[in-house]
Amino acid sequence: MASSQDKIVISGTGCALVDYLYTDVSFKSPHFDRYRSKKDGDGGLSPGKLVFTEEVERFAGKPYPEVLKDLTGNRPPDAMNLGGPALVALIHAAQMLDPGQFEVRFFGGMGEDEAANYVREMTGKTPLDMANYRPVSDRATPFTHVLSDASHDNNRGERTFINHIGAAWDYTPDILGDAFFQSDIVCFGGTALTPRIHDSL
Repeated sequence: MASSQDKIVISGTGCALVDYLYTDVSFKSPHFDRYRSKKDGDGGLSPGKLVFTEEVERFAGKPYPEVLKDLTGNRPPDAMNLGGPALVALIHAAQMLDPGQFEVRFFGGMGEDEAANYVREMTGKTPLDMANYRPVSDRATPFTHVLSDASHDNNRGERTFINHIGAAWDYTPDILGDAFFQSDIVCFGGTALTPRIHDSL
C-alpha cells in the first residue's frame, strides 16, 4: 500500500482548467464565418471540434483576444465551470469512494491568476486532495472558451472549443515526483493538454 493509513491511493494528472461558456454564438454569423476552418488542421474554428489559441492566432493573423472579442461582441462569459478530463474524473472518484478506504489526489500546474484561484476555490468544496496542484509558470492558468449555438444543425445545437494550454506547457514529469508513481492507482487524463507529460508517456 502507498499510504501509511492503509488507504488505497489514487493519483491523477492532467490539465486543470476553467471553462468559460458563451451562449448564443451563431455559427452562421459573419463574425464566426471569418474564422471558420477551410480544411482540417488549418487552425480555424469548426462546430463540435477543439482548436488551440495559438492555432487560431496563426489562422487569423492577429492576437487571440481580438478574435474572441470579435466572436463574442466583447461580452463576458455566461457561465464558468471546472474542466479538464483528469480533474473532473478525480473529483467524481473522490466524491463516490469511501474516504475511509480511498485517498484521491490531483497533480497539476497552474499560473498565478484569478482562474487558478477559481480552481482552488471550487475544488476546495470537494474531497479531492489538491495539495499537489501548484504554480509552475507565469503563463495563464489553462482555460477553454466554449462557444455554443443552440440553433445549429436544425436546433440540435453544438459547441466549439478554443483551448489555451498556458501554464500546462511548463508541467513536466519531474514535477510529479515519486509520490505520484508510488500510488496504488495512477490516472493520466487528457494529456494532450499537458504536452510535456504526454510526450513522455
